[in-house]
Amino acid sequence: MSIITLNKQALPSGSIIQVKHGTLGALSTSSTTYSIIGSISITPTSASNKIFITYTTHDYIQNGVADEWRGCLTKLLRDSTTILEDSSYGNAAYFVGNTDRTMSYTNHSIVDSPNTTSAITYQVDGKSKVSGQPVVFNNSTYGSQGKITVMEIVG
Repeated sequence: MSIITLNKQALPSGSIIQVKHGTLGALSTSSTTYSIIGSISITPTSASNKIFITYTTHDYIQNGVADEWRGCLTKLLRDSTTILEDSSYGNAAYFVGNTDRTMSYTNHSIVDSPNTTSAITYQVDGKSKVSGQPVVFNNSTYGSQGKITVMEIVG
């Protein structure tokens, strides 16, 4: 059996040449200030290449005040720069009862052009939509852990 080695420079635009995958941590918060859920690093082989990032969080919006919007939001940072952020509602619902709650998976993806061959860290942060209203990200008691995948794509 012979091994074939490909020259990355010869691959056509759009080819995936590097993949990294990881698990996001758990976060329980009632704060409207973002906190870290998890991160992953990748080092592009060419400054002209793109990075496709996709992440999934398991969101548990807990019971709280009746007749109010409750929810959770996430954002994605490249190093210290925000490159993707939920709208003002994020994953949210209007709750009539104070014992109402919901759980769901939320998926996000984006293609980034970091223009570097230095190591990059992509970080996922989360927060509650309403101060004092508890939300839980990626608690394995309620569902599977969150996931993050980054792929380097020939530009």
